Amino acid sequence: MKSRVATLDDTHELARLNAVFNGVQVGPEQLSSRLANPYRVETPIVAEVDNCIVGFASLCLVPRVFYDTPHAELTELFVQEAYRRRGIGRALVAHAERLACEGGATELFVLTGFTNHEAQSLYHAMGYEDDRLAVCKTLLGE
Repeated sequence: MKSRVATLDDTHELARLNAVFNGVQVGPEQLSSRLANPYRVETPIVAEVDNCIVGFASLCLVPRVFYDTPHAELTELFVQEAYRRRGIGRALVAHAERLACEGGATELFVLTGFTNHEAQSLYHAMGYEDDRLAVCKTLLGE
């Protein structure tokens, strides 16, 4: 298994995996355009097994006005079901942690669902702690 930062060549597979994970239909063309944007703040990371992309993560690294260090957040983590429990998710998170550190971040935030116990177990096993409460308000349609 190898993890690496995604490239424009990965957009078809990323679009396919994102549809499976999030149910969101974002086409390869849209992903290519977003990946090519020099102002983007998210860095997608892919996991490959036998030259096939089997999972992805995304690190969001944003400069802040009131702090010296950037805000770092793991915004996505998905591994195809057939490849789970092989350390791939752990490797993707570790890769995101390295990129966050290289970018100057001192902590990495993760949001996950209350009922996503599998992900919560992974994060806790990697040293993540329940630290804050996140609240959300849907703004569409207001």
